[in-house]
Amino acid sequence: VEAQYHLALCYSNGLGVAQNQEKAALWFRKAAGQGHARAQYSMAQSCLQGEGVPKDPVEALHWFLLAASHGDPDASAQAEKIKSQLTPAQVSEVLLRVANFRATR
Repeated sequence: VEAQYHLALCYSNGLGVAQNQEKAALWFRKAAGQGHARAQYSMAQSCLQGEGVPKDPVEALHWFLLAASHGDPDASAQAEKIKSQLTPAQVSEVLLRVANFRATR
């Protein structure tokens, strides 16, 4: 998992490989899906900024909340900002997805 995260960083920053945000997001997502907190934060940022993936604040909130569950205060702050911009239904959907993600880990 750590190697996946570092590969994503290489693609994101063009370190030793051609910079490629799509490949970076692919590897961030793989590591994030396995519970890697920094990858979850990076995936959230990718979704928030539309880097390598379509811009999607709902998806960003999902990953920020998961990163926040590992005690990341920056992720918590970002999650709160995004929550204030979404509808209650969107927030509820994300909270359910986060709960389901945690239940399978």
